[in-house]
Amino acid sequence: MMKSNSNKSYLYGIGVVPECEYQFSKQIMLRPTSLKLDHVELQDVVDTQKDYGFLCSMGSLISFELEVVGKDAKEAVVLTWNNQWLLILISIYCNKSIHYPFGGSNSLSVPDKNLKIYLSNIFISPKIFEKPLMIKKDDLKACSDLWDNFNKLLDNKEFTHAASVFSRSFNEPNTSIRIAIIWSAIEALLNVNHELKFRISLYITHLLGKSNDEKKVLFKKTKALYDGRSKCVHGSGLKNDKEKQVLDGSQNILRDLILFFVKRGKLLDAKELEELALFSDFEKEKD
Repeated sequence: MMKSNSNKSYLYGIGVVPECEYQFSKQIMLRPTSLKLDHVELQDVVDTQKDYGFLCSMGSLISFELEVVGKDAKEAVVLTWNNQWLLILISIYCNKSIHYPFGGSNSLSVPDKNLKIYLSNIFISPKIFEKPLMIKKDDLKACSDLWDNFNKLLDNKEFTHAASVFSRSFNEPNTSIRIAIIWSAIEALLNVNHELKFRISLYITHLLGKSNDEKKVLFKKTKALYDGRSKCVHGSGLKNDKEKQVLDGSQNILRDLILFFVKRGKLLDAKELEELALFSDFEKEKD
């Protein structure tokens, strides 16, 4: 039986445009959409002057909607809030900033006189004005395949921290701070609390490197990135060109680690970490 509109809840977002409507589950649908109402009409879909102001300034940027179905209106709203994590997974997979500042009671694709929009998760960032990224159907399928494992890993606070950091770090305007928090997420995923540079570089090398030659390059690169992280954490900072290089390299490593663990379905336990530390072709490079 079809669920009525009263059993559906929506998030309207900015940053990506799905190539097509995509059903992630019986409860979750993602589709491209836009807000086609003018400023006069917008007065009828909000309840406060504050909401109206934000909607007037940001409404034209809306590029997708997330529809969630519940057994009743209350459950739909709760499930919509919980399934924000799907948008974080898409942000990680696509390496793209995603914002979802508005919620609603009806689809923007088929609005009617009962449409209501409210502020859901406002965060003002220059990123919202960037051109949205088109997400291909194959990429939506890949995110769908990862969703169950990703959802299960959210029970792990270290993983939750890392996923949240990746998605939200786009909003941090200070690059040095952004680098520092990205490395806090990497350290959380790898559960390292001593010999930080060596062990983190070693673990990343063995988990993400394919061939021996690739591992040697990755080991040296990761140690250099960690040196950049240390300068940011301790306040000396980096020159502009070096800063961007360290940011991009660090962010890519965090993304690759998160997706590695999602595909694996779990983080490494203490025994596995110790085995990685012992299984090292790079001991001579320890410093």
